[in-house]
Amino acid sequence: MKLKSLALSLLAATTLMTGHVHASATNQSFDNTDNILARASQIEDLEYKIMVQRATQTAIWAMPAVTQVDFLKATRRDLGGDYNDVVYINKPFASNKGFLTANDVTAYAWGTITSRNGPIVIEVPAASDKVSYFGSVVNQWEQPIVDVGPAGADQGKGGKYVFLPPNYEGTPSKADLEAEV
Repeated sequence: MKLKSLALSLLAATTLMTGHVHASATNQSFDNTDNILARASQIEDLEYKIMVQRATQTAIWAMPAVTQVDFLKATRRDLGGDYNDVVYINKPFASNKGFLTANDVTAYAWGTITSRNGPIVIEVPAASDKVSYFGSVVNQWEQPIVDVGPAGADQGKGGKYVFLPPNYEGTPSKADLEAEV
């Protein structure tokens, strides 16, 4: 539901900005990118400059949430996974798999979790002499919640992490509390 509201808000903002642009008398276009820096310094149309800034800021603001949605879509479409599934990829892949900045030498694992149906416990394995890793649990806006691995809260020893739903009124079990880091 929140995603639908976000999408509608972005559509409304874009529509308002686009309507305003059509109302102004400008011949500027996003289609022609030739010599764009030189041309941008010559533009006197303040409304056009504001429109460009707002469009850029909207794209930057929405990128984390859009990336998280793309992760889930790619997991469902290409890997048969869904919420609360861990996906491990050990072959190179392109950005159509949900990673905008993937490289071809790193093995990736990720999961899109939801606590909609109750608490979630994530168990992280210990690092070893042969296998080490770095990971972050992030929210929908890609803000870190906790880091895992040798540089994380578990210091590479492994551990369990408990994530409770917003406004959770239940009492976590003893096992859940012991797992909390």
